[in-house]
This record gives sequence, C-alpha cells and structure tokens, in this order.
Amino acid sequence: SSIVHLRFMSKFPIKKNCHFNEKMFKPDFKKAFDKEKSILQFFGVYPISDPKVNFERIRCFISYSLNVINVSLMMMLLLVNDIENFIDASDFIVITFTFLWKFTLFVLGKGMDLIEDHINLIDVSSIPAGIMEHVRKEEEGRNWIYFPQRYVVQGAALFLVISCFLHQSDRRLILISWVPFDLQDLIYYYLTIFFQTIAFLASGVPNGCIDIMYYILVDIASCQMDILIYNLVNLDSSKGNVELYQELNKIIINHIEIIRFAKNLQNVYSNIIFVQCIGSVMVFCILGFELSVTIPFPSEKFFLRALYIFSMIFQIFCYTWFGQKLMVKSEEVAKACYLSKWNQFCPEIQKSLLIVMTRCKKPIILNAGIFNLTLETFTMILRTSYSYMALLGTVYGQYITKK
Repeated sequence: SSIVHLRFMSKFPIKKNCHFNEKMFKPDFKKAFDKEKSILQFFGVYPISDPKVNFERIRCFISYSLNVINVSLMMMLLLVNDIENFIDASDFIVITFTFLWKFTLFVLGKGMDLIEDHINLIDVSSIPAGIMEHVRKEEEGRNWIYFPQRYVVQGAALFLVISCFLHQSDRRLILISWVPFDLQDLIYYYLTIFFQTIAFLASGVPNGCIDIMYYILVDIASCQMDILIYNLVNLDSSKGNVELYQELNKIIINHIEIIRFAKNLQNVYSNIIFVQCIGSVMVFCILGFELSVTIPFPSEKFFLRALYIFSMIFQIFCYTWFGQKLMVKSEEVAKACYLSKWNQFCPEIQKSLLIVMTRCKKPIILNAGIFNLTLETFTMILRTSYSYMALLGTVYGQYITKK
C-alpha cells in the first residue's frame, strides 16, 4: 500500500499556494477536437445543429450516397457470379457497411450538443498550477496516439493510387468492384480511379475522425478527473470551515458534472463502438483467414492486408485503453479523499468526503452495447476473432481435402 501511495502522490504532489500563471502552458479543451469536427462537417458526417441549414444536409446526402454506390458496386460482383473477386472485396464490404451504420448512428444521434456545452463551460483559469505539467505531458502523450490515425487513410489512398498507375497496364483498381463499362478505355479507367479515391476518402477519413473524437473526449474526462483528484489531495485544512466547505462543494459539483459528461458520451458512442467491434471481429476473421491460407507470402497484397489488420487492432485497442484509463481515474478519486488531510477537517466535511468515497465504489465504466470498454474486453475480442478465424481455416481445410 505504501508503494501505491508513493506512485499516486508522485503524480499528484501536494503544492500549497500555487496560482495559475498566464505564461504557463494552458490546455484548450474547447479546441481539442476542432480539426476532427471540421473534417466531419466537411463530409456531412456530424449532427446537424441547425435544421434550417440545407447545405449540411446536401453534404450528408452526397457522402452517404458515395458510400452506398461504392458498396453496391462491390456487391454486384456476387450478382455477376464473380465469386473470387467478391471474396477478395468482402473485407472492404464489411468495413463500408460498418461505416454506414456508424455514419447513421452518429448523425441521427443526440447528445453532442450537451457534450460541447460541457466542454465550453470548463474554466481553464481555475486549473491549479501544480498540475499543469502533468496535464501538458498527458496532452503530448495522446497527440502521439492521434497522429498516425489522422493521416493513415490519406497515406493509404496515396499509396493505392500510385500502385494503380504503376500497374496501369493491368487496369488495377483501388477497390475490387464491378464496373459498368470497359476499363480498357483510359478515360473510363481514370474516372473509375477518381471515383474510388473519393469514395475511399469519404469513408476512411470520417471513420477515423469519429474514432479520434471519441478518444479526445474520453481523455478530456480523464484530464478533468486528474484535476479533481489534485484539488481533493490539496484541500487546505488551515482554511476556515466555511471556506473549506465551499471549496469541497465545488469539487463535488465538478465530480457530478464529469459523471454526467461521461454518460452523455456513452449515449452518443455506445452503439457506434458496438457496431465497430462487431465489424472488426468479422474483418479480423476474413483478413486473418486470407493471410494464413490464400495470400502468398511475401507479396504486396500480404503486407497491405497485414498492415490493415494491425491498424484495426490498434483502433480497438485505443477504444478500450481510453475506457480503461477513465475507469481507473474515477477509482482514484476515492484514494484522493483518503490521502487528503481528512483527519484535520470538521465532521461535516469528513461526512461529505465519505459520501464521495462511497460514490466512487461504482467507477465510470464506458461500454459498447453489451461490452465494457476495458483492456479485458480487448483481449476477449482478439480471442474471439482468432477462434472464428481458426474455424474458417478448419472448414476450408476439410473442403480442400474432400475436393
């Protein structure tokens, strides 16, 4: 217990008479996800705030239509009995259907306005100077996580376009799909490449932004928990009972607001992440089966598929890691109450701290439908995906043997 105490206090040291310095680092929670919000609004994949603005609806319709047309062309492979290419395209078919569900749930869902209102009401000037360095390091750390996801889709699109032009004689496409005209005509070929590039970006970029926005919002809640914990640990017993009680009352109200913020976040993202988890399990099975059975190693296709599996694993890991982080932070609030100078407080304040500790017995646990977003769920998803992939491999092996 002494080791836990030292680790906890090293993160949240007691510093008296620390005041916020304007020249110091100042977190800007209001602008934390401005980039993602702007991109989503550009593609029309954001809850429409003003029902009178028709331009937002037009962008939403165009983006949705692009993805529907794209997945329909891939599904046409089944109708024309091109089974081999349909199987090759099945992973992206699942991905596109998953995104369309996420698109619909996010745009039609309610609660983003409440989330934005909460963030706009955060008073940055009241953050103690003693925890600013910790907040700065947390922000730098999460930026390293966001960076690859912000640009991986654009990089993949650029790579695929270059690959198409390098294999132009084979009329290679970005996405395997049926086309209603002869690709030997260069005009039709270039138009198809252009359409598939736009469709690829219209699904991949907003899809990534929806995920990154979730990571940022959960991290904001975790950061607020850090500030709340610091304030609890540094409650000054030398202050009068009235002033101390008012300070504790502000902390309790802030705690309630953070819990409400997490519930609003849960309402917006629960079904979205559930759909993503189901889609990811299906894609893991398909790609894992292809890598182990049908795709030769080494080959360009093998490395592309392997890279895509890694990116999807990283996506689910981030969902669960940020959820785990918020759960742990919410549990640490009770430790902060215990590590404060509670024995020097009056009975009324001690009772209030006891109520806070009792509330913290039920930590904030975000979920995706029936799954809790914790690292335990992440390992469960990987085990389930591997089990289904092994089942596919067994069935395929029996089919080849009989054949």
